[in-house]
Amino acid sequence: KPKKEETKIAAAPEKVAKEKEDAIEDLRSYANKKRQEYREKAEAALKSYEEGIDKLKAKADKASGEAKRKYDEAVEALREKQKVLREQLEEFKTASAKAWEEIEKKIDTGLEEVKKLYEKARSALA
Repeated sequence: KPKKEETKIAAAPEKVAKEKEDAIEDLRSYANKKRQEYREKAEAALKSYEEGIDKLKAKADKASGEAKRKYDEAVEALREKQKVLREQLEEFKTASAKAWEEIEKKIDTGLEEVKKLYEKARSALA
């Protein structure tokens, strides 16, 4: 009959394996939560700029000449960048962890560009 201590030692590898699986699952869950939070934050920022452009449109409709031209150019560039960002956000949803980091950097850069283009459009109408 095996001693109680021997039984504990024999079960140790299974216990370690289970703890390792649980830790990996916890990390995955945490990473997925962070990914979801980032995506929601990026989408909210993009939506905010889109709404801002919509609000500026009424002002732009009253503008003419150089101001209108500058605004239209900035908005056109902004719409193109928004389209690219929307595609990257879709790609982000299903990307692997390694690809996720790269896409996140692209999205951050894209959001910064959208911000600059928005400011350019806004200043054209100031």
